[in-house]
Amino acid sequence: LYLRDHVLYGSISAFERYRGCPFSYFLRYGLSLKRSSQQIDETSLGALVHHLLEELCAQMGKQYAQADEQQLIEMIGSLFKEAETLFPDRHAQHEQMKALLARLKALEEHSALSPRLLEQPFTFRMDLEEEDAQLCMSGVIDRIDAAAHMGVILDYKSSRKTLSETKVY
Repeated sequence: LYLRDHVLYGSISAFERYRGCPFSYFLRYGLSLKRSSQQIDETSLGALVHHLLEELCAQMGKQYAQADEQQLIEMIGSLFKEAETLFPDRHAQHEQMKALLARLKALEEHSALSPRLLEQPFTFRMDLEEEDAQLCMSGVIDRIDAAAHMGVILDYKSSRKTLSETKVY
């Protein structure tokens, strides 16, 4: 059903959706159904937070988490400028971003790693022997931090998911 020329294409998020609920995957990727709403949803808010973190890292490097309140107000204001008619209340998003940066600042104080790459595209292919097909996974890595001897791939999660150590591994 989902193979095109013996290749299964998708993103990590799509395959996570399939693993969690094949029916949800079918609705989204088989029938191409999407939710419609006048409210800002988690996905939209997550996209805005991703963009804000990308801009902060690009402008400030490792000091991104130390952005002051005025910088946040200006950046969030510019992100919401065009969307103000749909989402007039920015106060909640401002408070959430302040709390997120406070947590990230504490983490950054204990890390020698610095942001090196932002929004890095990737593609991974793997043969599926039982199906005589191939899996092609593609997406965008939110951020790659590195130091002289090591690196870390960061994936910003914006949905209401509970992460456990077992799931992360």
